[in-house]
Amino acid sequence: MSIQEIYDYLATFDGWDRYDIDGDGNFDEADGYIDHFQIVHAGVGEETGGGAQGEQAIWSHRWYTSYQGI
Repeated sequence: MSIQEIYDYLATFDGWDRYDIDGDGNFDEADGYIDHFQIVHAGVGEETGGGAQGEQAIWSHRWYTSYQGI
């Protein structure tokens, strides 16, 4: 596989944000709102004891806010 073929293949993974919370079809928001944000952590979360990190581990959770009413 050539370098260009590798670049072309990897470019298929570079997509704009497909989460459009306000439903206006604009995925490159200029409204100042982030439509989706996600953090993934490795290891045991503090909610299950924290593993080797103990109390210094991240407490896993999820949360959302609604565009409705803003």
